[in-house]
Amino acid sequence: SAPAAPRPIPRLARPDASPRGIVVAPLLPSRLYSSAPGLGDGELSGDGDEERTRRPLSYGTPQSSGRREGNAEECGEAGWWLGRLGPLCSQFMTLSNAVLGQKATGIPRQQGSEPEVPCLFPQGPLDVTLTQPVRSGPVSDRLQSWEETRSLIPEKGPPEDDPDIVVKGWLYREPRGGGARPWLPPRRAWFVLTRDSLDQFSSSGKAARRLGSLVLTSLCSVTGPERRPKETGLWSVTVSGRKHSIRLCSPRQAEAERWGVALREVIASKAPLETPTQLLLRDIQESCGDAEAVALIYQRNPILRHTSGALYAPLLPLPYGVSAPGPGYAPLREEAVRLFLALQALEGARRPGPLMQGVLQTCRDLPALRDELFLQLAKQTSGPAGPPGPPATQDPAALRYWQLLTCMSCTFRPGGAVRGHLLGHLERTEKALPDSELAEFARFIRKALGRTRGRELVPSLAEISALSRRQELLCTVHCPGAGACPVAIDSHTTAGEVARELVGRLGLTRSRNAFALYEQRGAQERALAGGTLVADVLTRFEK
Repeated sequence: SAPAAPRPIPRLARPDASPRGIVVAPLLPSRLYSSAPGLGDGELSGDGDEERTRRPLSYGTPQSSGRREGNAEECGEAGWWLGRLGPLCSQFMTLSNAVLGQKATGIPRQQGSEPEVPCLFPQGPLDVTLTQPVRSGPVSDRLQSWEETRSLIPEKGPPEDDPDIVVKGWLYREPRGGGARPWLPPRRAWFVLTRDSLDQFSSSGKAARRLGSLVLTSLCSVTGPERRPKETGLWSVTVSGRKHSIRLCSPRQAEAERWGVALREVIASKAPLETPTQLLLRDIQESCGDAEAVALIYQRNPILRHTSGALYAPLLPLPYGVSAPGPGYAPLREEAVRLFLALQALEGARRPGPLMQGVLQTCRDLPALRDELFLQLAKQTSGPAGPPGPPATQDPAALRYWQLLTCMSCTFRPGGAVRGHLLGHLERTEKALPDSELAEFARFIRKALGRTRGRELVPSLAEISALSRRQELLCTVHCPGAGACPVAIDSHTTAGEVARELVGRLGLTRSRNAFALYEQRGAQERALAGGTLVADVLTRFEK
């Protein structure tokens, strides 16, 4: 048989039929630039807040007479593209219909004839309709809606009529790194103080650029005003925050004082912040009657237990940027972290006495760190479930924390919340380890907390050694003549108590003379008041 002749490429044809079309509604952006009537050049159409109506724009196929309701200029760029793509879509659908129709009918094609290709749409030409959102409201309503929408966008510049503004004005600010580079001149900026923050802008207008902001909390601190005649000659007020500080400078002292007073008032009005440790202490106090609940709190919160790692933030809320009095001291928050490092150094110290005395001296100079140190010692003497575990009773390094806690309890009085937590911790230790040395330390500390009323000086090295063994300290009192009497004292013994004891030993109880202790340093003698602690006198002798 002869090979079949190649099939000629069919010519697309559309049979005449009644018109029937398909409507295509593309997903167009809601905002289109349009030149529709009622809109000016560059106005936005398609606002979601207003009613919309759809205006059909029909585009006929090339074969049809082509009825067009609207033009490309009315619909913009999207209408122009759809007007060009409409005929292409029609041809593609016709070609697909021809292939599908030939396969469906199965009628063989006669050679040399040009068959008519069946169409998927035999009724007529394809109409494509484009819809466009059109505003139905008047121009004034549209402009009002746009202004309302625009008002919701926050401006960059400072607010003009904000009721929360406390004070605002032009000041000089120290540039970044100005403390390390004092030769940099201060820069002028517009400062705005509100109830929540201190903001600085490049100018006082709405389009001003924000140069910085400092959120104000109850832990922020204000120092000054003070004058720096050698550097700038301006009066400065420093506001310290959590991460950075801002120094406000003014050539007038009255203006600097006004800003300082306003900043202190805003900070004083803030609610006190609580650290996570304080919240946990409150939970422990509320669950003090349930041992299992307290143990669960210790297990789930490692901040309450002994740790060998570093402490990166204090346990109590300490003010930011407050410089400690005296040379050699850093701000309080840094000193709190240093204290914890000193506690960890006690575990491997060969001579723990001088290190303990240095820690106590720091707490005497910085009273704000006393409760912090009490909490740090309670943390380092706690085990997984609250009381220390059995290994701590046999470890000499672990006893160093208990020895320092004994010295602290004989020197300072803890605050209310810290005192309650410390007493509960000591009580739980006594119950968990009744026959251990730690229980003896716990009982000694509880008695000392009931008698301590504050000291002028820290314990001497001899007193620290005696307290580490929970023993009394022998003090030698020289009597008139060549005699000397040893007297056992503790950290709470007063000069009046020692004088009465010596009077009883010497048999001078019925004497009408008055007796007192004298402090002799070289050729100088000074009578001691009855309430003077003898341990403080021994510390002065040691120095």
